[in-house]
Amino acid sequence: MGNIYNNWVLKRLPGKYRITEINLKRKLLELNIPIVEKETVIDWKFVKPKYNFFYDYIGNEEISRFLRKSPISNYKNVYIYLNYNDPIIEIDTNTFIDKWEDLLSSTGFSGLLVFTNNGRHFMEFTDDSSYQLYSNFPIKPE
Repeated sequence: MGNIYNNWVLKRLPGKYRITEINLKRKLLELNIPIVEKETVIDWKFVKPKYNFFYDYIGNEEISRFLRKSPISNYKNVYIYLNYNDPIIEIDTNTFIDKWEDLLSSTGFSGLLVFTNNGRHFMEFTDDSSYQLYSNFPIKPE
């Protein structure tokens, strides 16, 4: 099960998350979220509406502020997928919003997938050199 049990960020967040036994591929298919598993987990060319922006910039702390004003802030918890073959983590949404960059860093910047239990809202930090944050809802104000 990968490095999830040694994740340095999760070790600092006792009581803010739980490790699930949810199978990622099965859950995304159940939620009708298209998957591709190449560079990204989600097949973004089939997602409508789709939003994206470059997230790896000086001052990107503002992304937490953007997320607080986004639809995911209405959920108590979100699911995150940190590393290949690791289980899905259910995490307190406010904790995710506060710690998104640390969580991404803990993967070695190899991407981070976030989605709500009902699948209405999902987002993905890419693991390629374009450093895009894709979502099916607006995050960054125009």
